[in-house]
Amino acid sequence: MSRMSTSRISLPCISAIMFFLLGTLLQAQEKRPEEVRLANLDWSISGNTVVISYDLIAPPENLYAVSVVLLREDDRAFKLVPKSLSGHVGEGKYSGQARQIRWAYRQDVPQGLSGDRYYFEIHVYPVTGTSPWLYVGLGAVAAAGGAAAILLSSKKEEAPGGPGQTELPSPPTRPNQ
Repeated sequence: MSRMSTSRISLPCISAIMFFLLGTLLQAQEKRPEEVRLANLDWSISGNTVVISYDLIAPPENLYAVSVVLLREDDRAFKLVPKSLSGHVGEGKYSGQARQIRWAYRQDVPQGLSGDRYYFEIHVYPVTGTSPWLYVGLGAVAAAGGAAAILLSSKKEEAPGGPGQTELPSPPTRPNQ
């Protein structure tokens, strides 16, 4: 009889565990990322400013990190990350058409750039909600708090010669001969 009641109890328990695991697995699946792509890339020089234009085809409600790198076709070692940028660059809601980045290149390269065969690479990444550095910082604070608690906790006083004693006892007196 007890065997029968055990099987009746274990079946609902197993079913509940299976539903929990199935729900957890379904929830853990990553959402398929929406397509983010660049189109109509172009650049031109107007005075001391390079104007880079692009279309960002992406969901408009999301934040994106846009960065620029200047490269040269015949020199793989050449890589310049412009600093004097303005416009649709950095973090922002930049999806849409006719986006522009302006680079005051004479501020970054006063001597100018000689030669040709330069091109720009534009990198676009979705900005996620939580930075991993937040978790690193919280972990460091927790570890420091734990270490401080251990170091500052009061130690119990033990009898001399007990298991936690750090000093050696005095040697016995020598008998006189």
